[in-house]
Amino acid sequence: AATSGILEVISQSREDEAPVFDIILESAARLCRASLGLLLIANKQRTHFTLAASYGPTNKLIGVGDVLELDPLLPPVQSILSNTVINMADMREGDGYKAGHPISRHMYDVEGIRGLLMVPLSRGGQAIGCIALNRKEIAQFSEDEVSLVQGFAAQANIAIENVRQFRELQTRLEREAATREILSVISQSPDDEQPVFDVILGNSIRLCNASHATLMMADGSRETFSLVAAPAGSLKSFKVGEIFDLNGGSAMARSIRDAEIIQVEDLTDDDLYSQRNPGRVRLVEEEGARSFLAVPLVVGEMAVGCLTLWRREQRIFSKDEVALVEGFAAQAVIAIENVRQFRELQTRLEREAATREILSVISQSQADEQPVFTSILENAARLCSASNAGLNLLNDEGTHLVLSASLHPQTHYEPGTDRFSLDSQIGLVRAFKEERAVQNADLEVSASSEHGPRLLAEGIKVTLFVPLMRQGKAIGCIGLFRNEQEAFRDDEIALIESFAAQAVIAIENVRQFRELQTRLEREAATREILSVISRSRDDEQPVFDVISESAKRLCDASFAGLGVVNDEGTYFNIVAMQGATDEYTAWLKANPVPADPARSNTAGAVQRREVLHINDMRAERTKNPNYSFHREQAVLIDGVRTYLGVPLISNGVGIGYIGLYRTEVRPFSEEQIALVESFAAQAVIAIENVRQFQELQTRLEREAATRDILSVISQSRDDGNPVFNVIVENAARLCGTRHAGLILVDDARENVV
Repeated sequence: AATSGILEVISQSREDEAPVFDIILESAARLCRASLGLLLIANKQRTHFTLAASYGPTNKLIGVGDVLELDPLLPPVQSILSNTVINMADMREGDGYKAGHPISRHMYDVEGIRGLLMVPLSRGGQAIGCIALNRKEIAQFSEDEVSLVQGFAAQANIAIENVRQFRELQTRLEREAATREILSVISQSPDDEQPVFDVILGNSIRLCNASHATLMMADGSRETFSLVAAPAGSLKSFKVGEIFDLNGGSAMARSIRDAEIIQVEDLTDDDLYSQRNPGRVRLVEEEGARSFLAVPLVVGEMAVGCLTLWRREQRIFSKDEVALVEGFAAQAVIAIENVRQFRELQTRLEREAATREILSVISQSQADEQPVFTSILENAARLCSASNAGLNLLNDEGTHLVLSASLHPQTHYEPGTDRFSLDSQIGLVRAFKEERAVQNADLEVSASSEHGPRLLAEGIKVTLFVPLMRQGKAIGCIGLFRNEQEAFRDDEIALIESFAAQAVIAIENVRQFRELQTRLEREAATREILSVISRSRDDEQPVFDVISESAKRLCDASFAGLGVVNDEGTYFNIVAMQGATDEYTAWLKANPVPADPARSNTAGAVQRREVLHINDMRAERTKNPNYSFHREQAVLIDGVRTYLGVPLISNGVGIGYIGLYRTEVRPFSEEQIALVESFAAQAVIAIENVRQFQELQTRLEREAATRDILSVISQSRDDGNPVFNVIVENAARLCGTRHAGLILVDDARENVV
């Protein structure tokens, strides 16, 4: 009946041996007439035993759950160590009592124990514990009683093994469930490791009976590591985000640095604590840690971080627990690698999308770089986490870098107005001159340098400048600015270099497009002028008008004029004027430019058949004592600053000029001067065509008049008056006179009629 009862309890207690131990001791003591029953279990190291169950009067020296050393003087320990049954009629005869062992003496002298029976719980040829029965009379236990207790010991073994297997199964199932949970979170968090870290730490604490757990990660330079994850509210002294020295002597630093598992059984029992290392003192005295475990997160052969667990009691982590945390560390590495690859993919896709966007804008902005610059700066700032970005181009004179575009116009920098001299030593100019990327990752250090205070006033801490290279020469720079103290990475610099190349493509495309447009416009203007010339055989004015209008428009002049020397060669008649104020036009017609080189630089240039190009007429007024009256009026009345005069040359002689005027100081380019020279040649063609046409017309009219007179002569044989009349009429008409007459002398040559 006792066996049946025990087996029934065993079947109902899969996860706990205690009910089985209790019924076994109760049955054994009852059936063997014992006053006290004990069940002891030894640890795996066979250094200590635990009182797992007790039956009978309360033992005042040891209670259930107490742990004692395996002392060979104690009879139960002798049974465990020897794996034999010990049946003692009088414990006073035992070694422990004779040696004066306090427990043996207490049991005999105080508890009144006399007879003892110790039956080992054997497994695999070795005792893992024993059942001990005590009597208060001097007598050995019978063979039947010993056999009965041996049966009970076997049943206790069955219960222990069942619970062990059940707990192993439960542990395995819990670990498998934890692994599934972690893998599920990994699959659901492709772009963020934090949820994975949180579930790993939670499972580590629960499955390893730890008090706390954290996750540390080394930085890219491997100079420091930081606390990146910890259960919410679990830490008293340390904080997420706190940075530590990777070259220090802490267990965490050594685990990451050497890619090794570090386990410390007692954090108070080593040099770091005795030397009062601040980190160790915080860990022990503020967090209450005693036993500590650090497991590295290994990628390849290098650790990128570590998982740490600690217990408040001194209890080393088992091999199974260490292996479990190693598995969690591997899963953390999977999450980190997945997120890294996902972010790299996202970054690559974002950069490819940015490139496509920029190329699309380039294809749609053939006539203007500005939309391309804007797109480049927006994408550069977004993909590189910059607070602002700008693009500078070298000016035409090659003396300054001019801010051509800015993402967010700053308080102290404005596109189109800010100019940076190439004599400066700032990062922008250095990048341009050295034709390489220049980064200043600590602007505070160089705050006293040129433009440093201006940048600091904008809250900028890090700058990056990347040159725009065309045909091996720098033509400008892209600048990026950060308000955080974080240097630009190599891959970000490479991205900006690719954006710089795209900016150069846009600039070159626009340049070629503008050159094509200019060439087409000039060809169209030439065709128009030639068409007007062909339609205006007897009048130069339409040609002069279209030439002056085309010159003004294609050379981006404020106004343009065309002057031709008069027949007497004394001054230039203004035959066309486009864009000038009515006041200046009227003044110039009333005061024509003299053709005397001594009185006019324009006249001198026409006479020498040279182009006259004045960058700044106002500046020349102050330094040239022979500053002409006409030039002064041009400056005063119409605000002329830059002037271009191109001579009209016919048969090697200057006969006039085309004048272009700008109200700002901006010299005309060589291409523009060449264009105006071609227009001057076409004006001369028009003048010559009209001259030839008019000469031909005159000759034809004279020949017609001669034929007319001869015809009248042939018809007036007997009367000269009709002939005289037609002669006088033709002479007056062809010579442009209002009156004409014919006078004859009489035969006596005394009178005229």
